[in-house]
Amino acid sequence: MAGHITWFLPYVAVGLVAVVLLSRPLSLKSPLAHSLILWSVWFATYAVLFSVPPTHIHPYYLTMLAPAIACLVGISTVYLWKACPPYGGKGAWILLPIVALLLTAIWQCWVLGYYPKWQRHLVPVVLVGLTLSLVAFLVALRFRERTRLFGYIKIIAFGLGLISLSLSPALWSATPALAPGGRMVPLADPALLEHQASREPSDSDLAGVESLANFLVAQHRSERFLMAVADLHLAAPIIIATGKPVMAYGGYTGEVPTVTKEQFVNMVETGVVRFVMLNDRGPLGAFGRRGPSRHADIAEWIKRHGHEVESSLWRPSAAMPHDLYQPLPGWGPTDSMMYQMYRDPAVRLYDCRPVFISGQR
Repeated sequence: MAGHITWFLPYVAVGLVAVVLLSRPLSLKSPLAHSLILWSVWFATYAVLFSVPPTHIHPYYLTMLAPAIACLVGISTVYLWKACPPYGGKGAWILLPIVALLLTAIWQCWVLGYYPKWQRHLVPVVLVGLTLSLVAFLVALRFRERTRLFGYIKIIAFGLGLISLSLSPALWSATPALAPGGRMVPLADPALLEHQASREPSDSDLAGVESLANFLVAQHRSERFLMAVADLHLAAPIIIATGKPVMAYGGYTGEVPTVTKEQFVNMVETGVVRFVMLNDRGPLGAFGRRGPSRHADIAEWIKRHGHEVESSLWRPSAAMPHDLYQPLPGWGPTDSMMYQMYRDPAVRLYDCRPVFISGQR
């Protein structure tokens, strides 16, 4: 997931060297030291947390690194600029911005190597921009005694380098606008452009949500919740479709012990909830993996005391084969997966306080 947050890491590493060289002695009480400590510790903490196996994370969690890397890039830019005369840079220090741009370009080309289609178009642009930047730096060195001309050329050199290195992350960031991904798992990734068609919910998927929502609304009486489900992945589309509350008694993943069986039974008896949806395959769980439910006792009670609602009453058609689109690696559940859950024969709707329902008793 390097392309989500690490585009300018080499740039920051060299920039911090420039900070140390140009700020000696650096007082720990100075605002600069405070900023460096804050953002460096921030970045290091989350980087280690997300890197230690067997950590499994969604790519959008990496946005927690964004404030730190953004501030460190800003600080690095200031001091890499100062490394050049006439701002106090001496001798070989002027090579620091050149090294920073060169190492960052190499890193970005390596990241783009995982996306051949993008690599074919962006790597030449990055290399051409970097080459022009380096040539401009060499020309600037030729005129370093002429302060004003040197300053103009240095601006051009530094600007060309930063623009060429910002192109790839900028285009990467634009991918959600060009091909929106799953609402539950927002992210920017070139793969969105390749998988856009397969990630769009079909008309039958949308009909499944609409049919279930209409049934629940028609049968709703005074219950606090329209329906109860094990996890949020089943609840979210119905909440969006109806605007009414749906209980996810297993939390976001279906694995959170939010209520006991006794508490759930009491909610049914007191009219807090009536309809419950179960999935025989277990809750979706974290990162789209199904597994044993921590609420198996609740599910068993529902099956024993509840009345299964005929699928023809809430599904738009007869049960269809379970044919989920496969999520891209590390993305977790997608919109299409959630919509198709309502067509899965393993999904059953139970009425825990049976009363007359049109079409069945």
